[in-house]
Amino acid sequence: MGSMQAMKVRAKRWFAFGLGAVLLACICLPVAASGVIPGIRAFSEEETVTIPKSEYERLQRFRLLDEIIRNVELYYIDEPDVDAMLNFAAETILYSLEDPYTVYIPKEGMDKLVEERSGTYAGVGMQLIEGADDHLITVIRVFANSPAEGAGVQRGDKVIAVNGQEFFGSTMSQAVDEMRGTPGTEVTVTFLRGDEEPFDVTITRQVIEINNVEYELLDNGIAYLQLYEFTGTDVRGFRDALAFFKANNARGLIIDLRDNPGGYVADAVIIADELLDEGLVMYTEDRYGTRSDYSSYNGKYDIPLVMLVNEFSASASEILTGALKDRGAAKVVGVRTFGKGIVQELRTFPLHGTGMQLTTMRYFTPAGVCIHDAGIEPDVIVEQPEELRVRGTSVPHHLDVQLLRAIEVLEEEIANRK
Repeated sequence: MGSMQAMKVRAKRWFAFGLGAVLLACICLPVAASGVIPGIRAFSEEETVTIPKSEYERLQRFRLLDEIIRNVELYYIDEPDVDAMLNFAAETILYSLEDPYTVYIPKEGMDKLVEERSGTYAGVGMQLIEGADDHLITVIRVFANSPAEGAGVQRGDKVIAVNGQEFFGSTMSQAVDEMRGTPGTEVTVTFLRGDEEPFDVTITRQVIEINNVEYELLDNGIAYLQLYEFTGTDVRGFRDALAFFKANNARGLIIDLRDNPGGYVADAVIIADELLDEGLVMYTEDRYGTRSDYSSYNGKYDIPLVMLVNEFSASASEILTGALKDRGAAKVVGVRTFGKGIVQELRTFPLHGTGMQLTTMRYFTPAGVCIHDAGIEPDVIVEQPEELRVRGTSVPHHLDVQLLRAIEVLEEEIANRK
């Protein structure tokens, strides 16, 4: 009887070590180095691991997963690729959150993030977003002189497949990975356009230079700046633009954020600081109610200002627009913005070269408004005619209904200031 009980104890200890070792290797949970009391000690013939009781109880929650993997390893008809199983689990486990912004990022995706931050990549030259209504991958910008432009891709086209593999908004990052590659190689993209039948376009990849800021001086000394995304060289380009406008004595400034899907919160705050004196730009709160404030400082570029937005102006675009509107620094023209009032953080797993984008906070404008799923209502609502919407910000200025109205509003602001 004593011998049988001892065997059961050894079996339990072996299971505890096997479960802990497998899961610690797979999901990189922390293991205490020493001196943890109370704790659980799991034994094998080769080594001893000491972990806190709370960690042991946490590992027990993953017991079913370990049992599934062990059964496949031992009894599946063919030799299984366990690493592939674990990678698939990592990619799909977040789907149950039903948050399209919380995603696992494989190594290739992490490399892509580095490219985006640098402002250069090899691909076809499209800016994409998940459609709010149909959740399809939607083209919101075709870069000038890009392979996509040469192939006739238009703003508003829907990417439904790449090289024959179907993709949706929830798998947009994988679609982007598939479209990127070695310059000179070809990729076939399947598009939907309006009510037309799906059609294939074969595009030759090339190195794309992402210019996230373009600016010019319009008639009557009106400064016009297009900010396409809050990433890459956006801050430097924005400051270069302001220096140009100051040197040319601009009378007023229009910042065009139409189709801007957002980007880095820090970039939005830095740019807001260029246009605001001391005060609150935004604040965030996590699920525990912890608040973090982001502020601007004295020394703004003091100029009458109008923000131009549309239904694709999202995230960091809404941070900048909300700050300037709430602080009374700008009038907002266009249509209601997208309504993304949540913040994601990038968590990296250096051991594997992978990471995850995780929604961790809601953000609030200076007036204490969370615009998630609500957007920002412009001061002056101007709809762009449908035949022009498909062309986005590539519409010539003299035909751009929203821009022309923004100029009128800016002239009113200049007159009021006088």
